[in-house]
Amino acid sequence: MDNIEIVKSNRKFYQKKRWIISSVVFLIMALTFTNRFTILKSIGYFLVADDATYHSPVYAVLGGNSAERGRAAAWLARQESKSKFLVTGGNRPSQLAAVGIITTEAQLTKQCMIHLGVDSLRIEKLEKGTSSKEEADLLLDYCKKNNIPQITIVSGQYHLRRLRRTFEPLFQSEQIKVKFFGAYEKDFNPENWWTSESGLIYTNNEYIKILYYWLKY
Repeated sequence: MDNIEIVKSNRKFYQKKRWIISSVVFLIMALTFTNRFTILKSIGYFLVADDATYHSPVYAVLGGNSAERGRAAAWLARQESKSKFLVTGGNRPSQLAAVGIITTEAQLTKQCMIHLGVDSLRIEKLEKGTSSKEEADLLLDYCKKNNIPQITIVSGQYHLRRLRRTFEPLFQSEQIKVKFFGAYEKDFNPENWWTSESGLIYTNNEYIKILYYWLKY
């Protein structure tokens, strides 16, 4: 085979290769577009990693979004008449500080629960923890000191995948069972999170946090 034939043969090979690659890329894009809503919903639902059976003698309501998590905890308190509730969160909301109200997320959650009819004697306030990892360490220490064999973590539903990966290894190492209950978030819906600015921000931020926690912890 002379050089001209070799060049022609190579040209046909690369043309065929480019055609195959282009076809595969087009097929992937077509399938992605056709199934885009299913894929987007899966991205949202992946974050909502709660438990179907969430009942525990003790519930811990994490700091942040005290209104929605407080409402979820109040609902749980009505279902679980003998359960105890811990409220965590040492952050001080800047919006309230701007009008002279200096308080913590834990205090806000407790007040929300009391306002919704929960007996204050059932709520213990732990005004510590400024991150999920700090709250995990705080609650693990509390469970160990008080011989608590099982606890359910209450937080925003879109946080649960990251919380599960943060809490489970710590608690399992101490033979303490941990479950998760997701509070409804008005600004996040796994069915259509991509249709609103808040949904996009919440979902994007949470996946970034999952990566950050994976790299750091």
